[in-house]
Amino acid sequence: MTTDPDPSPAPTGHSRNDPDRKGTWYRPNCTSGSERIFDIAIVSKVPVTFARVMFAPEILATTRQLADDFKEEIAQLRIIALDAAITAELWLRSKHGT
Repeated sequence: MTTDPDPSPAPTGHSRNDPDRKGTWYRPNCTSGSERIFDIAIVSKVPVTFARVMFAPEILATTRQLADDFKEEIAQLRIIALDAAITAELWLRSKHGT
């Protein structure tokens, strides 16, 4: 991956270093299909976050409903080795921007 100093969103396979954010953001080269485990990696000195960004059609869903709706994505995130300095997160967005 290469560093992209441009403040616009990083293209696939590039990173973005923004002082207003926690660490450097990376997007993997494989952006579709079964190869994609995460959409964004946020790397700083100690913590590392792997995030998967998905669309949630229902804004007021229960935790159980979200777990059922996104069980495949959650299972893929669990492949990532986790410890105190590494987190895997599922980020949900809606058509309302929340």
